[in-house]
Amino acid sequence: MNKILKNILILSVVACVGFVVGLLVNDFPNVEFDNKVGLSALISAFSLIAAIFIIPVIIQRKYSTLDNVNRITSAEAENIYKLLDDVYEKYKSTYLKNKVVANGDRMEIVFKFRQLNNLINPLAVQTDKKRHLSDFRLSVLTKYNEAYSKVTESVILGKKINEAAFLDGCTSCDAAMSALRTYIYKIYS
Repeated sequence: MNKILKNILILSVVACVGFVVGLLVNDFPNVEFDNKVGLSALISAFSLIAAIFIIPVIIQRKYSTLDNVNRITSAEAENIYKLLDDVYEKYKSTYLKNKVVANGDRMEIVFKFRQLNNLINPLAVQTDKKRHLSDFRLSVLTKYNEAYSKVTESVILGKKINEAAFLDGCTSCDAAMSALRTYIYKIYS
């Protein structure tokens, strides 16, 4: 934000200096073509050329930085999506196999959720700074937390998972992955 204000300030100062110099020399209202080149003409030409070169550079930097941030954010969200999909597949396969989560599978699911927490928290902090992605906290984080609580609730107990709990876990995982897909789409729109 400070960088944008700095660039706007620089452009404003360049425009004001050119305007003031033109007024001081009294060439601003009456533009006459003369064989002699005056000081005000040189300053006006210099400020015009400076503005021509400065404005595109500022705009290009702003949009290239935004594009790079969007790529990085999208890649991080894709990693979260893949890891959440792994958890979902492990949860489904474990349930369909024996309706009970074995110790090794339980530890793997809990470990992957810890990895997801480590990935999703910095992404949430980063998206809080962007206005157009501020609903990330409301949609993705809420749905992720639901999936986390429902899946780990049935997994950590180590008991037989009933069908209702399994379906709740699957539904919440689906909702979280859908919210992540929507978020990835919103990054570029």
